[in-house]
Amino acid sequence: MISNLASLRLAALGVVAVLFVSCSHDSAVSTDTQQIDALMTDLHERGYFNGAVAVGKGEEIIYEKGFGFANVEKGVRFTPSTPTNISSIAKTFTASAVLMLEAEGLVDLDEPVTTYLSEFPYPRVTIRHLLAHSSGLLPTEVYFIGVDPEGETRTNQMLLQILARHKPPLSFKPGTAFQYSNAGYDLAALLIEQVTGVSYAAFLEKQIFEPLKMDSTFVRPAWNRDWKGIPTLGYHTVDGNLKPFDLPDNQADYGSNLIRSSARDLCKWTASFYLNPVLNESTLKSGLIGPILGDKHRSAINLLSWYSDDDGGRFYFTGVGQGFHSLAFWDSNHRYSIVWVSNKSVPLPDVLVTKALIDIMEGRSPAPIELPDYAELSCPPAMAWPSMEELASLSGTWEMSPSGELRIGMRKGISDLRQGWPLYVKIDDGLDYHLFPLEDMLYAPGLDATIWFIESDKGRILHLTRVFEGISTGTTVTM
Repeated sequence: MISNLASLRLAALGVVAVLFVSCSHDSAVSTDTQQIDALMTDLHERGYFNGAVAVGKGEEIIYEKGFGFANVEKGVRFTPSTPTNISSIAKTFTASAVLMLEAEGLVDLDEPVTTYLSEFPYPRVTIRHLLAHSSGLLPTEVYFIGVDPEGETRTNQMLLQILARHKPPLSFKPGTAFQYSNAGYDLAALLIEQVTGVSYAAFLEKQIFEPLKMDSTFVRPAWNRDWKGIPTLGYHTVDGNLKPFDLPDNQADYGSNLIRSSARDLCKWTASFYLNPVLNESTLKSGLIGPILGDKHRSAINLLSWYSDDDGGRFYFTGVGQGFHSLAFWDSNHRYSIVWVSNKSVPLPDVLVTKALIDIMEGRSPAPIELPDYAELSCPPAMAWPSMEELASLSGTWEMSPSGELRIGMRKGISDLRQGWPLYVKIDDGLDYHLFPLEDMLYAPGLDATIWFIESDKGRILHLTRVFEGISTGTTVTM
C-alpha cells in the first residue's frame, strides 16, 4: 500500500514530458494546446487524472503529455509512449481484423461461426452476431466458474472447449437483442487464428501495428514471468491510501482485451480512420454502421466496435478495468482525435474529461469538472458477486430530462448469477443493456452510460452521463 499519494503526483511537475507540435512546426503554442494543458494539469493536481493524453489534428499530434506515475513502486513515470492496459479498446482492433478478412473473401460475416470453429455448439450464431454483441453468449467469467484450472493458462481455445462440453443456453435468440460480450470477441480472435494460420498477435502486428508505426502496442504475455520491462499498474484508493491491483496472470483469452498500448499509439490508430484507413472504403463505411437488432433497434456500437453520434461523424470507445480507464475518440468531419489513458480509478471524471477536451477542440469553453455528490451503493463491485437482493434494490423507474423514461430492472427467469447478469437499464422503448455496479456508480457497457444516485426527501434522484448526450437528471416514478 502506498501512503500519501492520493493523486499520484510527480515529485516535481517539471519532470513531466511535454511535446507540442504545430502544422507549421512553429514554436508558438496554439490556444487549443494551452487550454488542453491547463485543463489536464489542473485535473492532475486535484487528483482527478493520472496517465497520458494525446491529441491529433489533421496529420499532426498537436499535444501529448504524461502525468504522474505508471508504476509507483518502481518510480516509473507516465509518458505519451507508456504502454498501459486499454481493456475493451482492444475490441476495435479485433473487429478491424475480422473485417479485413471479410474484405479479402476469407470470411463471411453472415456465415455461422461453426463454419470456421467446428466445436462451437451454437449453429445459429454468426460472425456478425459475435461482433454486434447479439449472440446471446453470457459474460465470460460465468463460463469459467469452477472450471478454470489452477496453474493452466486460460485461453480462447479453453473457452471454446467449455462451451462445447457444457453447451450452456444462450440468453436469447441470436440477433434479437444486445448483451455485451467479451466471449464473442475472444472467439473472434480464435477465428482469426483459425482462418489465417498465424497468431492473433502476429496478425495485428503485421496488418495494423507495423503499418501505423505503433511501436508501444502489443498483446500482453499470458504469464507475468514473461513480461518484458516494467508493467504499468492500476491503482485504487483504500482507506485514503493507494493500493495497486494485482497484475493478472496466466491469461491468454485475448480479443476482447489484453492489449497494451500508449496514448501516442492510440492517437495514431484513431487518426488512421480519417487519414489512411487500414480498411478499404466500402468495408469501412459498412463497418461504421450500427447493426439492427430484432425488428427495429439499432445498436449503439457499430461492427467496428465504436460508439458514434447521431450524425455518424464522431466515434469513440472506452476501456475500463482494474483501475485502468481509457478513451479513444475521432472526428471524421473535423479530422481530429483525442486519446487519454489512466491508471487510477476516479468515479465519473473520465466522461467529463472527454467532453471538456471535445469542447476545446470545437472552440467551446469547457464546463468546470467536479466530482458529483453521490450516494454510496450497498451493492459491491460486479465481480464481487453481489446477491440478487442487493441488485434488486437498485430497480426503479425515473422520468429523465432530457433523455426520457429510464427503467432499471431485473431480467426474468434468472435466479442465480451463474445464469447470467440480471440487472439491466432501458431508456424509453430502446434495447435492454446490462448494468454493473462500479465504485458506487452503475455502468452500462453498450450504452456507455454512467449512472449515480442522490438521496433526497423526494426520493432517489438519478443522474445519467454519456459522452455525446451529457448529463440527464431524473426523479423517481416507481421503486
